[in-house]
Amino acid sequence: MKTISDLRSYVRSQARRDWRDYGHGPEAQRLWRQDGNEMRRQRDAVHRRYPARIQSEEPLVPGTYGRLRILDDGTPYYVAGQYAPTEIWFWVLEYLNRTN
Repeated sequence: MKTISDLRSYVRSQARRDWRDYGHGPEAQRLWRQDGNEMRRQRDAVHRRYPARIQSEEPLVPGTYGRLRILDDGTPYYVAGQYAPTEIWFWVLEYLNRTN
């Protein structure tokens, strides 16, 4: 069974931005910074609210938590809405809130 620590690793792998998605020029730089700030705010909200739990070995609870699904074997599965790096931490917080 996968744990919350495994979920955290999965989210970190999904929350990687690719510079090629942004194009070039000043507008691209602004969007890059804006998305980075949004990701940081969401990640920090999770770590502020559940500092010990996000690093724990607590088993994952199967179910659907918005766009984040935990399969019966404990594997996390995420379906992005528009751009996964800027929204996945929000759904992790939703999972932690519902399973608290």
